[in-house]
Amino acid sequence: MNPKVTVYVVSHNYGTFLEQAIESVLRQSFDDWELLLADDNSSDNSLEIMRLYRGDERVRILNGEGRGLIPLANRVLREARGEYIIRLDADDFLDDHALLVMSNFLDRNPDVAMVFPDYYLIDKAGIAFSNIRKESLAQVDHIQDTPPHGACTMIRRSVLDEIGGYDESISAQDGFYVWTRVKDGHKVRNINLPLFYYRQHGANLTGNIARISHARQEIKKMACDERIRCGKTSVVAVIPCRQNYDFTSAVWRERLGETSLLEIAIEKCLSTNLFSRVVVTADSRDVLPFFEKYGDDRLLFVERSREFTLRSRPIADTLESVSSALGLEDSSILVLCYPQAPFASTATLEEAVYTLYMHDADSAFTATPVDVPLYRRGSHGMVRLNPADMAVSDFNTVYKESRDVFALRVRNLKRGSISGSKSVCFSSPGDTQLYIDSFQDLALARAMAGQGGERS
Repeated sequence: MNPKVTVYVVSHNYGTFLEQAIESVLRQSFDDWELLLADDNSSDNSLEIMRLYRGDERVRILNGEGRGLIPLANRVLREARGEYIIRLDADDFLDDHALLVMSNFLDRNPDVAMVFPDYYLIDKAGIAFSNIRKESLAQVDHIQDTPPHGACTMIRRSVLDEIGGYDESISAQDGFYVWTRVKDGHKVRNINLPLFYYRQHGANLTGNIARISHARQEIKKMACDERIRCGKTSVVAVIPCRQNYDFTSAVWRERLGETSLLEIAIEKCLSTNLFSRVVVTADSRDVLPFFEKYGDDRLLFVERSREFTLRSRPIADTLESVSSALGLEDSSILVLCYPQAPFASTATLEEAVYTLYMHDADSAFTATPVDVPLYRRGSHGMVRLNPADMAVSDFNTVYKESRDVFALRVRNLKRGSISGSKSVCFSSPGDTQLYIDSFQDLALARAMAGQGGERS
């Protein structure tokens, strides 16, 4: 008879941790499983460790051929005999009751496609230093349910077959990919028990923020691009400029190398076909000579009232005037592209739109979790706002807006707001988040761009 659960472990030079991962499967209090082990062209002793277990009839060894995790996940899908499938990373390990709890949950809830647990963070030596807790998705209707961790998420094989397996054009974030395909048509649930141990060390993918960010951008684009175009949603980029009230006059004129901040903003907006129009709105026509080099009909100028450029004036007033000048419908999307954020990429501008769209939100913006203690005054002393290190939850984490990209629905502006009632955020690489608001910021930007920090 076929087993209930297929567990698979892929190792690429994780021999140091591999035995602990495998042994955690063999120790399970639930017995109805098979284990597929795949060595992905390791140069260490991963394959030798796997061969120690080849005498166990429940264990099979696959040749990874060095093609990477995603192709291997598809091969496992072809080879697996289990009704449920779960990946365990070679540097992590399971709680003894993980398979029992998750498979029982799916057995009892046939309308749930996938389930994932809380987990412990451990260091390289295997010492737990934090407990990551997810809010119960079954009890609260959240605008932005956090996608499950790719590893240690148990999913029905029938659902993976339904979505066609994994897209091998992506290099990471397989869990996020499945979640985007499943969440709108199936139930996804979590279990508020820490059932696996997630290792943090310098070699694992979690530390590769740029790779993760790129993979997520590609997955969101695959999930939303066609739907946006077929729905004929108008998406407009807005580049706000002003002559005064910044640390220097006409900050948009400042240059990184041979290129002005305004030109950097224009070029990254014009480099994507997602934007039907790119609007520079300014209180001076001095921006117009910068348009001549582009010859793109999508590039427009909308005059900005000087009154709207006051620092205390909400940007919503400027955006409402742009929307009115263009005759945009309420369903249209505006994307703020600040000249003062030169390192925000075109991909991040696109991701803001896709994030807004996939969550049916009113606004989407970049933000980063605050990892230093924050407090407010309470009736009995100081009260911490963000969680203590040993009890981290997605739903009590405090975030700081990065000020590099902001996408919104035009309908928000009728209420004088840019955020609307449903806001979502997403992360971007830290080296893209610089917002130039002082001469020191400008010098840093020039240093990051590979030039001197002197003022132009």
